[in-house]
Amino acid sequence: RRLNLPTTNWAAGIEELKKQLADKQNLERELVKTRILMQAAFDQSPVPLIVVTYPDFTFKIINKATEDFLLVKAENYLNKSPLEVEWAWQEFYPDGTKVTDPSKLPLPQALHGIVTKNMEMYIVRHDGSVVWELASASPIYDNEGQLLGGIFALIDITERKANEQVLSESRRKLKEQNEEYEAINEELREANELLQIAKNKAEESDRLKTAFLQNMSHEIRTPMNAIMGFSDLMADNFEDKQRLGMFSAIIHDRCNDLLNIINDILDISKIESGQLNLHPENCELHALFTEINNIAEEQMVRSGKNNIRLVFEELQNIPAIKTDKGKLKQILINLIVNAIKFTEKGFIKCGCKVLEDQLVFHVSDTGIGIPPEKHPYVFERFMQFHELSDKNLGGTGWDYLLLKVW
Repeated sequence: RRLNLPTTNWAAGIEELKKQLADKQNLERELVKTRILMQAAFDQSPVPLIVVTYPDFTFKIINKATEDFLLVKAENYLNKSPLEVEWAWQEFYPDGTKVTDPSKLPLPQALHGIVTKNMEMYIVRHDGSVVWELASASPIYDNEGQLLGGIFALIDITERKANEQVLSESRRKLKEQNEEYEAINEELREANELLQIAKNKAEESDRLKTAFLQNMSHEIRTPMNAIMGFSDLMADNFEDKQRLGMFSAIIHDRCNDLLNIINDILDISKIESGQLNLHPENCELHALFTEINNIAEEQMVRSGKNNIRLVFEELQNIPAIKTDKGKLKQILINLIVNAIKFTEKGFIKCGCKVLEDQLVFHVSDTGIGIPPEKHPYVFERFMQFHELSDKNLGGTGWDYLLLKVW
């Protein structure tokens, strides 16, 4: 510092010199005191702090918190350039990428006048342990705006990252549990739906079974009453051959009705025991349709429905097929007889057609049909479609079940 001494009064000049020297000493003591206080503040700070000067790029301050955080000794770095020391740690970005360009780090950026706040990174220390940090750095300027250096501060977030990891793992497990519970709930919901469906079907089956038993008693009593009644009449009209023949035919027909019911019962028993077998044989379709037509016309006469037109649509030039002729015949007859029951006027059509590599048989009519809500129950046992009508048209209720199995 330059001293300004008066040249005219040496005594005054000496006094001024003493004063200026005293001021200088006081200032130096204050600077030392300030430096000591600053050093103490740095050393006692729980935040890791590093100060590097410019333009010589040397470490001037490395506090105790930094030593503890990085597992280093400050004496190995102080008054040395970062280029002169061997780094005891490695730095990585959060995605695991290793820092290969140190100039992008906060402290070098501060020495270029750039402020960095809370850059998240992690450090692998020389003992292999990992710590996480939020790194910040700012440039230091003098009163004239000249760059003096940079200050670097770290915030240890290792515990926070560990907690975040635990929280993330907990959330993952919770999500898995929620998904598992949702899956269980979905299974329970589906199971409840299946139980409800089964309950509804059981209730419907029970209702149909009751209706079947009621109708079956009617189906059996009707031909039995006819047989008993006309048997008694035969005794009274024994000499009248014409009436005797008519009564005999009626008894024969009613016996056939009973025989058909018994045969159906036997077939149902075989189906439930898994003993219903097929007997394939050569079958000529034209002859088969002729037989069915004769039976259907007889049924229409017996039912008083001669007004219905019966049409058979058969393909030309179809050779004989190999199938269980008896079952095929019974299927078509059952369908046609049902059509006769529920058709008051119009027509009944029966035929076959080729669909890809299959021969498809079909029966259609202009009767009352089956409501859509009854379609799922078409092949259920004891299902009687005369429930849809206000007339008691008879039937055992298992015709369609037999058709499905055959």
